[in-house]
Amino acid sequence: MLREADHLYDQGGDVLRQGLVAFDSAWANIQAGQTWAESQADKDDEAAALVIAYQNAGPHLLDLRQHPRERIRRLNAVLATARRLKRRYSEASALSHLGVAYADLGEAHRAVEFHEHSLTLARELGHEPGEANALGNLGIAYANLGETRRAIEFYEQALAIVRKLGDRRGEGLHLGNPGLAHAALGELRRAIELYERALGIARERGDRRGEASDLTNLGLAYAALGDARRAVTFYEQALSIARELNDRRSEGSILGNLANAYEDLDETQQVISLHEQALAIARDLGDRRAEGNALGNLGNAYALLGETRRAIDLYDQSLSIARELDDKLGEGQALGNLGKTHLDLSETDRALELFEQRLAVAREMNDRRGEASGLVNLGLAHANLGEAQRAIELYEQALSIFREAGARRGEGGALDKLATALMASGETRLAVEVFDLRLKIARELGDRRGEGSALGNLGNAHADLGERDRALDCYEQTLAISRELNDRRGEGRALGNIGIIHMEAGEAARAIEFYEQALAIAREIGDRNGEGAVLGNFGLALAALGENQLSVQLYERQLAIAQENEDWRSAAVALGNIGNAHIEANDPSRALEYYKRALIVYRELGDLLNEQTTLSNMSFALNEMGDRDQAVVYAEAAMKIGEQTEDSSSE
Repeated sequence: MLREADHLYDQGGDVLRQGLVAFDSAWANIQAGQTWAESQADKDDEAAALVIAYQNAGPHLLDLRQHPRERIRRLNAVLATARRLKRRYSEASALSHLGVAYADLGEAHRAVEFHEHSLTLARELGHEPGEANALGNLGIAYANLGETRRAIEFYEQALAIVRKLGDRRGEGLHLGNPGLAHAALGELRRAIELYERALGIARERGDRRGEASDLTNLGLAYAALGDARRAVTFYEQALSIARELNDRRSEGSILGNLANAYEDLDETQQVISLHEQALAIARDLGDRRAEGNALGNLGNAYALLGETRRAIDLYDQSLSIARELDDKLGEGQALGNLGKTHLDLSETDRALELFEQRLAVAREMNDRRGEASGLVNLGLAHANLGEAQRAIELYEQALSIFREAGARRGEGGALDKLATALMASGETRLAVEVFDLRLKIARELGDRRGEGSALGNLGNAHADLGERDRALDCYEQTLAISRELNDRRGEGRALGNIGIIHMEAGEAARAIEFYEQALAIAREIGDRNGEGAVLGNFGLALAALGENQLSVQLYERQLAIAQENEDWRSAAVALGNIGNAHIEANDPSRALEYYKRALIVYRELGDLLNEQTTLSNMSFALNEMGDRDQAVVYAEAAMKIGEQTEDSSSE
C-alpha cells in the first residue's frame, strides 16, 4: 500500500490526492510497522529488510509527513541496517536521503558530508545514475553555502554523466540546477539560456511537470531582470500546466512567484489574493514549510501596503512554523522580515534584537549570503539611529562577503546602502563614486529595475551636492525605465523627485505638476507611505506659493496617514511642517504646540539632528511670542546637541 500511495503522490495530477488520502489513512499502521521493524532489526534479518523496504517504498510521502529530525532518526536506522546486511545500493540511497534531510534543516555542511559518502559509494559500485544524483545534490548543498562557482562544477559533472547515459530527463534536471546557480551569481542571460534548453528537452519528452518547472525558472530569471510582465507570462503558462496536472504543490509555489511578479507591477490586491490562494493550498496539503513561506510572502504584501501590524502577525506565524520544523533558512528569513517591519515602525531597539538573531542563525549555518544580508539589516538599524559610521562598517563587511561569494546582485545592494550611509555622514562625493559602481553592476547584469533604482539614488546624491541639472538627468532616466517596466511605484518616486528639483530651483508651480502625478499614482496603487510623503512635499510647494491654508490641510492629511501606519518619524515631519505653516501665518503660539509634539517623537526615536532642528524652531517661536528667556533656553539646548553630534562625528 505504501509503495502504491507514494507512486500516486509522485505522479501528481488527479491521483496525487488519492495517494495522500491512502497514505494518511494507513499512517498509524505504517508508523507501527516501522517501529516494530526497527526494534527487531538487530536480531531478525526479515525485520531488518523491512526497515529498508519501508524507506524504498515511500520516500516522498515519508519525507512530506515526517519532521526532518524524525527523518534523520529513521534514515540512520536504515543506514545501519543496510550496512549490516551489506545492501550497498540501499546504503548509498540512505546516505543521499540523509543529506537532503540535513539540507532541509539548513545544515548544509552536514549535507555535504553525506552526499560525499554517497558519491564515493556510487563510484565504488560503478553506479553512474547514483553518481550523477550525488553530484547534483552536492551542487545544491554548496549553492546553499554560497559557494556557487563550486556548485556549478558539480552540476557540470552530473550533466556530463546523464548525457553519456542518454538520460534526457536527467539532462533537463541538471540544466535547471546550473541555471539557478548562474542566476544566483547575477548571470541571468546564461541562466535563461540553460532554462530554455531544459524547456526544450521537457517538451521533446512530453514531460509536462518538467516543462512547468522550466517555465517557472524562466519567470524567476525575467523577474530578476526587472521584466515583470514577461515573468508573469511564463508563470501563467506554468500555472496552467500545474492545474492541468492537478499538481497542487507546484500550483501553490507558482502562485507565490506570480504574486511576487504582480508586486513588482504594484498590483497589490492581486498580490494578496494570489498569496492567500498559495496559503490555502499549503494548508490543504498539510505542507508546513510551504505554509510558512506563504505566510511570509503575505506579510511582505501587507508591509508594502503599509499595514505593518498585520505584516508582523503573519511574520510571527511564519517564524513559529520555521522553528517548529527546525528550518533555519526560514527562521532567518522571518527574523529579517520582522526586523524590517519594526524598523518601519521606528522600533529600532526591537529591530536590532531581531537582526542580531537573524545574523546568529546565518553564522550558525555558515550561510555566508545570509550573514551578509544580516549585516546589511543591522546597518539599516544603526543608520536609523543616526550612527552612520557604524552602519558603514557593517555594510563594508557585507560587501566583502558578497564579493567573496561572487554574488553580484547582493554586492550591488550593499553598495547602494553603503553610499546612502556615506551621504548621511557628509561624504557625498564619495557616495557618488559608490553609486556609480552600483549602477555599473546593474547594467552589467541587465537589471533594469536595479538600474532605475541606482539612477534615482545617484540623482539624490547630485541633488545633495546642489548639482540640480545632473540630478534631474538621473531622475528622468529613472522615470523612463520605470515606465518601460510598468513600475508604477518607481514612476511615482521619480516624479516626486523631479518635483523636488523644481522646488529647489524656485519653480513651485512646476513642482506641483509633478507632485499631482506622483500623488495620483500612490493612490492608484494603494501606497499609503508614498501618498503621505508626496502630500508633505505638495504642501511645501503650496506654502511657497503663499497658499498657507491649503498647505496645512495637506500636512494634516500627511499626519493622519503617518499615524494610521504608525510611522512616527513621518508623523514628526508632518507636525514640524504644520508648525512652520503657523509661523508663516504669524501664529507662533499654535506653531509651538506642534513643535512640542514633534520634539517628543524625535526624542523617543533618538533622532538628534531633527531634535536639534525642532529645538531651534521652538526657540524662534518663543522669541516671536516675546518670551526671550525661554527662547534662549531652547536655543542653548539646540547648540548643545550640535556640539554633541560634532564631537561624536570627529571621534
